[in-house]
Amino acid sequence: MCYDISNGIGVAAVTHYSTGICWRASPCRYMSVAVLNDETKPEGSHECLLVAACSDGFIRMFKLQENNKKLLLLAESCFHQRCVLRVEVFSYQPACGQRRTFMCSAATDGKIAFWDITELINRVQSAHNFVDLEHGILDLGCPESVLQIHQSGVSSLHIRDTEKDGEYLLATGGDDNAVHLCFLTVDLASDAVEPSAVTKHHPNNSEVAVEHCVSHCSVQVIKKLSAFFAHAAHVTGVRILDVGLLASTSIDQRLTLWKIEEDGLQFLCSKFCHVADVADLECWKEENSKTHFFALCGQGLQIIKSQESGLTQV
Repeated sequence: MCYDISNGIGVAAVTHYSTGICWRASPCRYMSVAVLNDETKPEGSHECLLVAACSDGFIRMFKLQENNKKLLLLAESCFHQRCVLRVEVFSYQPACGQRRTFMCSAATDGKIAFWDITELINRVQSAHNFVDLEHGILDLGCPESVLQIHQSGVSSLHIRDTEKDGEYLLATGGDDNAVHLCFLTVDLASDAVEPSAVTKHHPNNSEVAVEHCVSHCSVQVIKKLSAFFAHAAHVTGVRILDVGLLASTSIDQRLTLWKIEEDGLQFLCSKFCHVADVADLECWKEENSKTHFFALCGQGLQIIKSQESGLTQV
């Protein structure tokens, strides 16, 4: 299957290469997209894997072939059964065994699901071309762990590793105006993989038998720090900076910095932003410096930098 998303909003049409049959899919919005880094591909490769959070309740994985302008649907799941707002990917290298790739997805019910997509990626990477992947849409199956973090929608999400093996920091912001920081640990009970098969029904009434793999691992919360009234509107962007520092932004047009303490999130400073309807936040650090830059996007774009004197406009 190849998805044409040239309109930038939803799925326009799906074409099956072997039959040439084209059917129009129900419209949906892509709420969030994450790129899976493929270390096996040579530098300058024009192919990559994408995971997308969709408003129709699905999580979808695509393979993008930039040269031919093709986007192939590889796998999907409707586990959340409601609008999926955010997706993020991260990897874990255990002391022994292969590197595992995980995806976390967040929906409007305040839950975050963690998926082990290692075997699926291995299967995709073993295919030599698009034709080898056209035999059906894989099922992502069920997540390894599901955490209830917010009271309502999770509108921002960021995860990064720590200096400790198998431990991660997960920052979230929600429609409940709260910011949460969770200390997570990944536990791989076994590297065994159990294959299973399911049948997917497509809009043209055809059936496609697909396989999915279930791995044995879990994601547990060690500690959770919260700022329940972090903003005056839902939080649309969070970023974990250096160890001990967190940034958040909101529809209330405020960029706020928090210090991560042992017993909670301590407010440091806040700055009013000129961008209305802030949709997301990106951060980066100046090399060999303590200066951070924050890019806010929404109804416009604004870049702010932080120094010892506080937050200032670039």
